[in-house]
Amino acid sequence: PADHPQISQLAVEDLDNDMIPEAVIASYDGHVLCVEGNDGSLQWHRNLDFKINNPRLELKQITDDPGLELALTVSNRVSWSYLGGSGRINNIRDPSVLVLRSDGARAWIASRYDERNRGGHNTWAEDVNADGFSEVFAIGDQKLVGFDTSGAQKFTLPVRNGDHPDALTVGPWAGPTSQILH
Repeated sequence: PADHPQISQLAVEDLDNDMIPEAVIASYDGHVLCVEGNDGSLQWHRNLDFKINNPRLELKQITDDPGLELALTVSNRVSWSYLGGSGRINNIRDPSVLVLRSDGARAWIASRYDERNRGGHNTWAEDVNADGFSEVFAIGDQKLVGFDTSGAQKFTLPVRNGDHPDALTVGPWAGPTSQILH
C-alpha cells in the first residue's frame, strides 16, 4: 500500500505466543503490516498518522503486555529525496518513538523527544538491565536517548562525530569508556 515503496527489513518472530511466527514489515510512508507465517494471511495492517524512518525492525518484549512489541522512529516533519529512482527519507526532524503492541495497537509514544534532531533514524530495543523487558534507544542530536518500558525518557549518552549510527551493540565492555561512542 506504500506511496513511497522503500520499506524496512523483514522482522520475523512469534508476536502473539501462538507458536506460529509472524512477519512484520513497515514502509517509510507509515504502513505497518503483520503477516501470518504459516499461510501468508494478513493479520493486521496499520496506516499510521506518521512517516516511519526505520530501515531495520526488531520485535522485543518491551511492555508487560502479552506478546512482542515493535519500536519505531516516526515524525511528520520529513524531507523526501530520490536516490537511484527510489523514494527515501533523508531528513526526519522532531522525531517521536512509537511502540506498537503485538496486535498493532499503540503501547506508548514519546512525542518529539529531541526537537533538535535532524537525523532520527534507527530505534533499538534491548534488555540492558536484565529485568525481562527491553528498554528502547533512539538517536538524538549527537546523542543516544534511552527510554524505559513505559516510554519515560531515562537518560542520554553523547555520540560524538555523528548523529546517525546504524548499529547498537549491548553487552559487557572491557575497553575505555572514551572509545564507546565515536
